[in-house]
Amino acid sequence: MAGNDSKTAKGDSAGNGKKSASASKSGTTKSGTAKASGGAEAKGGKAGRKSGKALPIAAAAAAAAVVGGAAVVAVRRSRRKAEEAAEAERGKAKRARSSSRKPADGAPKTPRAAGGGLTQLVRPDAALGAVIGGTEPMTRAEITKRVWDYVKTNSLQDATNRRTINADAKLRPVFGKDQVTMFELPRAINSHVEKV
Repeated sequence: MAGNDSKTAKGDSAGNGKKSASASKSGTTKSGTAKASGGAEAKGGKAGRKSGKALPIAAAAAAAAVVGGAAVVAVRRSRRKAEEAAEAERGKAKRARSSSRKPADGAPKTPRAAGGGLTQLVRPDAALGAVIGGTEPMTRAEITKRVWDYVKTNSLQDATNRRTINADAKLRPVFGKDQVTMFELPRAINSHVEKV
């Protein structure tokens, strides 16, 4: 039976060095010749693979890299052209918009009339008027500035969170609650003014 094992080990060594090495470790071969010959054949097989197949594979890889590099360059070039075309189109649209705003006779543009947003004149109601000192019409920006002056004068900003405003007896009707954040302040003010 040991003779059969050594034959199979020698047969394995001719075909595959890894199997012969495992067979020699198990002790079925006599002098370890299968291990030596299997290892040499395995090394020779790898060397043969390197010399016989590696060069064409390396050449093919190099050719693919060249072709791939050319493809990458072509894609980048087409993207660049598309971006330049889109930029040119945006420039045309921008010039068309700006030319449509200019008067035809070459006169300078008339400035936009004030009256929208923060520059709009509004009249505060009685609750807000008690805080800012009157109900005469003024801009939203001026009303907001006066409310902040009142908050800072009376030290109504929260000590730990400076973005929070604590309401006192005059501000509670304007805010509708005990505390508001500085981001809620414009909404609270807008609910107590009316357009002039």
